[in-house]
Amino acid sequence: MEYLLEIGVLVALAVPNLRAATSAAYRRVFPFDALRIGAGAIVYLGTVTAVALYEPRWLRIPAIVAGIALAYLIWRARPSYGVSSRLPAGSLQPLPVRPWSDPEFYKHQAARYGDVFKMSQFGQPMVCMVGLERANRLLLEHDDKLVAPPLPFSRFIEGGYLRYLPEQTHATYRKLFRSIFYSEAITHAEPHVAAAFRRGFAAMAAESNARSSVAVRTPVMRMMFVAWAELFYGIDESHPDFRRLRELFHIIDIRKARWASRRRIDPTLADIEAIIRRQAACLTSDAEPARCFLAVLRRERPDALGDRTVLGNLIYIMQVTWGDVTGLLLWVLKMLTDHPEWRERLAREGSRELATRIVQETLRLEQSESRYRRATADLELDGFRIPRNWLVRMCVRESHQDSGTFPNPQQFNPDRFLGRPFTRSQYAPFGAFRLACIGEEVTKRVASLFALELVSGFEWTVVDDGPAEISSWAHNAPHRRFSVQMSPRPAAR
Repeated sequence: MEYLLEIGVLVALAVPNLRAATSAAYRRVFPFDALRIGAGAIVYLGTVTAVALYEPRWLRIPAIVAGIALAYLIWRARPSYGVSSRLPAGSLQPLPVRPWSDPEFYKHQAARYGDVFKMSQFGQPMVCMVGLERANRLLLEHDDKLVAPPLPFSRFIEGGYLRYLPEQTHATYRKLFRSIFYSEAITHAEPHVAAAFRRGFAAMAAESNARSSVAVRTPVMRMMFVAWAELFYGIDESHPDFRRLRELFHIIDIRKARWASRRRIDPTLADIEAIIRRQAACLTSDAEPARCFLAVLRRERPDALGDRTVLGNLIYIMQVTWGDVTGLLLWVLKMLTDHPEWRERLAREGSRELATRIVQETLRLEQSESRYRRATADLELDGFRIPRNWLVRMCVRESHQDSGTFPNPQQFNPDRFLGRPFTRSQYAPFGAFRLACIGEEVTKRVASLFALELVSGFEWTVVDDGPAEISSWAHNAPHRRFSVQMSPRPAAR
């Protein structure tokens, strides 16, 4: 009986790891982490089993240590832990799975513990807050003590990814990229981006006609890459480097960055840089309108093509936004599917303004979920304490469901944006202040083009679907089974 108790305690210590490793949702978002966690749990349990079979008397001291560790984890996971010292309520349960399996997790936590609560993420304690006014106040009061925690791919860029650069360096490079992304290139590229979407939808219609349906995620990802290669570098599908560029971008996939080696990524980035430099040399005269970001860069700052921080960011901004904007386009398609009255209205009016409002309402409800920071010092806000080195999650999606700002917040109503401006403390899908996204205008224009090309040229019906889920890009997403039967409209162009 004593041995069984010792084995039980040792096994119980591995339960959080086993739960994460066996969770389909966790594996979808973090496949390599789940594999590592699972492998570690198997080795640990294998060792416990071997000792139990051959030298059970050796179990006692490890079981005592495990029991102490288990008691501490259970005590620390209590929602009331630290409340007396002004930590917010909420459980610090290690390796929680529900944040990656339930898109409504943070909403439920806020309803249970209040608009400021705590939890663990990636093994680190984290304070979450709902309410953009509160989040913006934290940023304004403590900007110098809050840093954006860098994602693993940043280490592959000389100097680092734009968002994670030191403040002074960040300001310099941000100004450069902002001037590129707000240039005339997007206007001159629009016909080519629209054509890429039309070709993509036509291919979806052909595939669904041949197979009775088409799952939307992969073809939307594919057409988005075509549009992005055109907009960023002026490289279309007929370009001799297009196929190779697509292969190289799959190699530097940021979802694999944690486990990718420099030996593989560095030469890949060098190949992409070579393609960019060749393309820059082939771009049309400076006297002609620039229709891609690379053309603007070559015209405005030709010396920047020798700056590997610029080139690395030009590559990875495309990589990151390829995934993010694809996620937005999937939600636009889903919203227009679930709300046919808006689909038909957009098809009837053909209005760019209405398409933009549809994109804004989609961003309010989905895709724009959070902002993250890490506290570099102990902080206080509204009576709560945020300890040094804790993560801070600003819950944007949940904040956008405030009924005081958005009446009937669960209703899809793009006209709520008609003639009414919202402050950054009410609506901020692209962030605020120093680290706000500089691609806001590009994203909204491209997504509205997507919506217009979709409804003006094609009809579709749902064949299969499922509940919303967390995608491999760590965003809320329509279910991977979301499939449609698509066909051209009778009067399509």
